[in-house]
Amino acid sequence: MTMPVTSKSRALGSVLLLALASLALIMFPLHTLEKPTIDRVSVFLALVALAVAITDHFHIKSIVRSRRTRYIGVFPGCVSGVANVVEAAKDKLDILADHCGYGFFSKPNEFNRYFVEIERKAMSRVPVRTMIYDEALERRCHANSFQGEWEKTKNSRKFREFFAEETPPTKWEEFNDRLVAKEKTYREHLIGVGVQLRLTLREALVFLWISDREAAFSFRTNVEGRDEEVAFATKDPQLIEILSKVFQTAWDAKPAVPLAQSN
Repeated sequence: MTMPVTSKSRALGSVLLLALASLALIMFPLHTLEKPTIDRVSVFLALVALAVAITDHFHIKSIVRSRRTRYIGVFPGCVSGVANVVEAAKDKLDILADHCGYGFFSKPNEFNRYFVEIERKAMSRVPVRTMIYDEALERRCHANSFQGEWEKTKNSRKFREFFAEETPPTKWEEFNDRLVAKEKTYREHLIGVGVQLRLTLREALVFLWISDREAAFSFRTNVEGRDEEVAFATKDPQLIEILSKVFQTAWDAKPAVPLAQSN
């Protein structure tokens, strides 16, 4: 029997995903890398992102029909879609992102739902593992996002609403300090409800939110001069398996700093 075109394309996409992920593991062992900013995890994540793009190219029509993998928006518009994945978690939840407070300044309402869902999972005994940036990397991330447009940021409606109940910062350095302080409270709260949390010293090329039957992932793109973070959600078992391996590799990699759990 001849395999239908959509089945062929889906199979080809899966093969590409598996092949590129395996290539990353084979070609880039940690001990052979000389530059600390380029590691096995980053290469692995980059190749998975590439594989997803290639896979979409080959079977975009079948993706739309099957709804296994779907586009959920550009950050910060994707925060709600990510929260849906977190909400669906039953047996586990693994997160690799820049902050515990993912979207807390840019989309505060959607972030609140996202954060509450993580808290609920941890308090209901769902194992939650979260890997985020250390403070130095977090500050650099803020600078990349806001410092170049500080005047525009501090005069924005979003800024006024965010600091509506406190005196707003007038200088960039103070704004960065405030964001870091907010992130620290989110981090301490999650540790307090039982989330396993580790800090990474390296910037991630792909962010991950992985539950037992669904996952979300995002990565940065630069098309026609627009630097954007685009996000997708998937129920494809093979892709979820690969993304889970990506997360586990990041979780086990060095340097990674485990934070003490609250009793």
